[in-house]
Amino acid sequence: MQSSGIVINGEIADFQPWAEEGPHVEANLNTKSAVSQTGMLGRWKIDPISRNLYGCRVFNNFFCLDRLSQSYILLIRMLDSDSKKRIRDISKAVGFDGAFSVEIKISSNDQRGKWARLIGRIQPSGDGKNKLVSGLLEDISLAKNQEQDSLDMVAFLNHELRTPLTVMRLFLQSAYKSLGDKDIMVSQLLTKADGQISEMQSLTEEYLNFSLLEHNGVRLNVVSFDLAELLAGIVGEYSKLHPEYRFLVKSPRSLFAQADSNKITQVIRNLLNNSVKYSPKGSKINVELFKQSLQVMVVIGDEGIGIGKTEIPKLFEKFYRSGKASSGSKKGYGIGLHIVKRIIAAHKGLIAANSCPCLGSEFYFTLPHTEMSVVSL
Repeated sequence: MQSSGIVINGEIADFQPWAEEGPHVEANLNTKSAVSQTGMLGRWKIDPISRNLYGCRVFNNFFCLDRLSQSYILLIRMLDSDSKKRIRDISKAVGFDGAFSVEIKISSNDQRGKWARLIGRIQPSGDGKNKLVSGLLEDISLAKNQEQDSLDMVAFLNHELRTPLTVMRLFLQSAYKSLGDKDIMVSQLLTKADGQISEMQSLTEEYLNFSLLEHNGVRLNVVSFDLAELLAGIVGEYSKLHPEYRFLVKSPRSLFAQADSNKITQVIRNLLNNSVKYSPKGSKINVELFKQSLQVMVVIGDEGIGIGKTEIPKLFEKFYRSGKASSGSKKGYGIGLHIVKRIIAAHKGLIAANSCPCLGSEFYFTLPHTEMSVVSL
């Protein structure tokens, strides 16, 4: 079959022209009824012979087009790089027959911009050499920009809160050290105030991470690193921050993993935070690392309040909090473990939990194992 693909600066490979809209396509998309119900929708089609793009008034106004038809290459050039990639992926994935829906953005230096959702159907034409394509355009700029505004606000608040909260903690800790044993009651109040500020820091950080995850997904920077070294450093830090708990580590001297070290640090901190939060002072928190076939496994266990068997499958759901956690004084959005699961899933690892009420909980996750790289100098 003869290919009619076009390459634009090497970016849009295999993007093919399609034939004009047929009545059956319009019927499948309910075009007329959709357009009559909302002014945000417009119709478009591409002629396979002239390779011209035809759009209705709504479509042309959205792209600021002043002619009835123009080469669809002009439209592609108006999009940002991510949108070009999405269209290229569609032309490869959908193949010779199928429907698609894709979000695109007009290229702009600003975070805000014009967004649209293109909905269409690709079908073979009668000659078998070209493709039919036609569909709808929905202007989603308002929703996308509101989403970006919300994310920007969360990031701004987190940034603006982080510095004063850190300074407040330093002042409280300095006051506590200066006071010593002179006034036990004041010392206790300072300790409680420091604990509350620490909780607020954790909540704002957790919510920002969740917002970024929901907006951008999990983006990984995968490298080979010594997980044993990373784990020892984090547990050592927690031992100093929480001397009222006994942290026990069982790990080989060195064990390398193939993962995003920053994201795995976030996972380990989250699990340790939960162990500290839901365990009585003086109890043990066990941390274990070992190799299992082609994977490495991390296990973090505690002697805390535990979780009922019926609740364990729900632990990693968004906004879920166990009965004891939600009814107690412990603060949280119920998103920490959801974030953890998303991160581990992005690494193609597994995460699970075992628990028994009043006896504690045990969380474990796996990551791909890699041998240490040897570099000759």
